[in-house]
Parts: sequence; C-alpha cells; structure tokens
Amino acid sequence: MASRSEVLQIIIDTLDVVLTQLQDDATPSRRAENFSKEEFWTCLIPETQSLVNSLESSCIALLSAFHALPKSQGLTLHKDLRLCVLNILKAVQDLCVEAKNESGHQLQSVGNVWEKCNNLQSAPKDNKTSVLTVFKDQVTMVQDALDEFQESMEQEDSLYPDLAHIPIRNGFQIPDQTGWSEEDLQLLPTFLGLLKASKACIKKTKSIIATQGQCDREQDNNQLDSLASIVQTLSSHVDDFVLSTYPPVIHNNVRQQATILAEGLKELINTANSSHLCEGDHSWTEFLLGAINHNYQKVIELL
Repeated sequence: MASRSEVLQIIIDTLDVVLTQLQDDATPSRRAENFSKEEFWTCLIPETQSLVNSLESSCIALLSAFHALPKSQGLTLHKDLRLCVLNILKAVQDLCVEAKNESGHQLQSVGNVWEKCNNLQSAPKDNKTSVLTVFKDQVTMVQDALDEFQESMEQEDSLYPDLAHIPIRNGFQIPDQTGWSEEDLQLLPTFLGLLKASKACIKKTKSIIATQGQCDREQDNNQLDSLASIVQTLSSHVDDFVLSTYPPVIHNNVRQQATILAEGLKELINTANSSHLCEGDHSWTEFLLGAINHNYQKVIELL
C-alpha cells in the first residue's frame, strides 16, 4: 500500500503535467463545427462539482474506514482514533464553511486540514501504544505537582506575603500566620514521601506495560484499558492532596485526600497484579503496595 507521501506525490506529478499544458496552451484544439456552447458549460460545471463531490466521498470513506476498527482492539485506541477522525472531518467542515462564505481564511483552514491529517498519520497503531501515551501524560502531570510541592517547601518563607502589618478594618485583622506553622513543617517530608510513592507507582506500571504489555487478545486489551481508566484519575487525586497540604492545613482534609490517593494507587497496582502484566512475577507489585501503605500510614500517624 502506498504511503500518504507517495499518494500525494502522484497527485502533484499529475497536476504538474496538467498545469504545464494549460500554461503553455498546449491543449489540442477541436474543430469549431463540433463545438456546442451549452454542452461545454454543462460539462465544465459538473466536472467542477465532481471535485467537491470527491471531497465529500473521501470524508465518508474515512468515516467508514474508522468504523471498521472493532472495539475489541482496545477502547483507548478506539478513543484516540475517533478523536483524530473527528478532528479531520471538523477541519474539512470548517474549510467548506470558509470557502462558502469567501472569508479569505481558506488558506489557514487548508493548513488546519493537513495538520489534522498528519496527527492521524502519527496516531498510535495499537492499544498498547495508546495506553502508554496515557501513562506518559499522567507521569508528567504528577511530576509537575511534585516539583511544585518541593519548590513550595524550599520557599515557604516567601511563598505568602507578610500581611501582619495590615491594620484592623471593620473589627477584623488578618492573622499573623501566613505560611506553614512549625507543626505543619514537620509533616511536609511525610507528604512528600506519599507523592514520590505516587510517581513511582505510575512510572513503574508504565515501564512494565512497555516491556510486558500485550494487545493481540481482547482480554489483554480490556486489562490495559482498565489500567488506563484508573491512572487517568490519579493526577487529579495528587493535585487534591497537594492542595490540602497548603496552609492553612486542615488535618481532616489532608487525611481524606491522602486516603483517596492511596486507595487509587492501590487499585492501579492490584489491577496490574491480576493482569497479564504479572504472569509469573508479582514482586514489583508487592514492593509498590508496601511503599504505598508505608507512606500512607506515616501520614495518618503524624496527623
């Protein structure tokens, strides 16, 4: 099967020949007595219309090709490709609207169509690749939250402005404490430990998927989809936990968010433990479950 680049090159070469004929006026002329003005315009207009019809047919063919992908190949892959096809068709629709309205933005719309087509060209080719992309995004977001928390620990003295000098207004005064208390500062390394355990769980599971993950059987794809579904919730759990640790620290809130995060992490590892990723080797899941429990219990005990 010819690649997209090869197909485009064939079209470019064909149009080059056609354009050369028109530019050089090399088109063979026909005898005047055979010419019919009505037939000429009737023919020319339908041929122009066929260019538009071919675009419509291509859109329908693209949609039909996508529908040939069974969901047994993986819901994560199906979702990624559905979004790619949706973006292409929406870009074509926008181009048609711009052309119809003669807005002058057609060139930009054409570029948008090519961009969306290129995205499909580089889209994941199987469910394993799609799931790894999900995990990669989650690792990045959790790392961002971890970096932000560590930076806040290092700069807690300047993170919040000194509001103690603000005078009393309407009977109220801003409390002197604008950052972490001495008691809260003792908790921060423990909070950091749970965050690092979170990153380790997601990163290690991603690594195991890369080396042990399979996507040829529906059962394997279902297991990968379950892991992707769980891990997509973890970055928001991490964010909620981090937010709960900022002053004023309310211990019940921190305890609640730590519990939600720990339960989410354990669900991820337990799901991986019962999947094809751990056939014959459960040591890594046992280690991570131990790390989660250890860091979670330290948070609860200190609180």
